[in-house]
Amino acid sequence: ESLLRGREDWLLRRSGRVVLWHLYREESATPIGQDNLGIAPAIKRTPIIRLTMMRVTEIFRKHPAAMTLALWLLALRLVTAAWIPLTETTEARYGEIARKMLETGNWAYLLNTYDSPFWAKPPLYAWLSAASMWLFGVNEFGVRFPSIVLGLLTIAVIYVTVKKHLPTETAWRSTWILATLGGFFVAMGTVMTDPSLIACVSLALCSWWNFHQS
Repeated sequence: ESLLRGREDWLLRRSGRVVLWHLYREESATPIGQDNLGIAPAIKRTPIIRLTMMRVTEIFRKHPAAMTLALWLLALRLVTAAWIPLTETTEARYGEIARKMLETGNWAYLLNTYDSPFWAKPPLYAWLSAASMWLFGVNEFGVRFPSIVLGLLTIAVIYVTVKKHLPTETAWRSTWILATLGGFFVAMGTVMTDPSLIACVSLALCSWWNFHQS
């Protein structure tokens, strides 16, 4: 309780659920409208979901056209990931490897056939695709969904990193350039190792850059 420094526990009953979170009071509160988001310091006393929704609403208010287009592009990628069958040899091969992992329960290494291992690629993409198929079923959307999530993760990492060191407008332009590249848009929803590779390399490079700048 000494670590809470005067924080109060509140019970919020909504939709039959009891949510417990801690409210705290700063000794010197900043007046409303003087923080970077233009939101009162009382935002710190709200649950994380409400905080996220308020931030999303603020972004929509500032960039309505860009956010609307982004949602349409995301919806298009989700629909095409579920509608278009697995194409060419790459998707078929990697998708079948992930399906074998789910079927056999062998999460240690990849299987090209039931009798021959596949050592050419690291297993991260297969772990994610197999887990996704366990959740959504063995279908095109299930095996492709992790690539979409990894693409969104890459975009978020680039935006947060650029925004930390450069103006917000530059961060928006950087993410839009990345998201609208044809190769990136296609890979963001394709069964192959590239989405996981791009996400991990982007996270590593941006982490190093943040450390270097600090």
